[in-house]
Amino acid sequence: MRWLVVVGAVIVALAPAPVVAQGTASDSAAVTSAVAASLLLDLRGDKNHRGPVIFAMRRDTSSASTWMRRIHAALREEAPEEVIDTAAPSALRFSLQQLLWSSDSIVVLGAFSRCYAGSTGMSFWSHSVRIVIPHSNGNWVATHPTILARADGTCSAGVFTKPGAGSR
Repeated sequence: MRWLVVVGAVIVALAPAPVVAQGTASDSAAVTSAVAASLLLDLRGDKNHRGPVIFAMRRDTSSASTWMRRIHAALREEAPEEVIDTAAPSALRFSLQQLLWSSDSIVVLGAFSRCYAGSTGMSFWSHSVRIVIPHSNGNWVATHPTILARADGTCSAGVFTKPGAGSR
């Protein structure tokens, strides 16, 4: 039986999978661990998304906020050196926009960003990312994010102020 859990503002129906409100607690824990493992692959990589990371926590009760807190806790438990809890100059930030979950894959939509406070010129970048985590042989297989869109610009005191000519 295929099923789908949709988290976020957009509801997507995948036929013939019926949409369900939530899986079991063990399903949620497995999904949380898989997403944390995929983020950890990227944070420990050699590209722009090197950690440590601060999670851009939302103060609402949406499903995305709930998942964000779960993933933050799982990542903190697995690799505390890759997570920071207070804003720091030039800190890498991650925000979760949506999490789609079916019996054969997890799709995460999120964004990484960094502001180099005190820099002149282009001092901000943002990557909208998608992580597709397949389910294979009874296990979730951690994968690196794919960058969907890039933006750059300037920032002041850690706050993005305007897009640059190189935004794409």
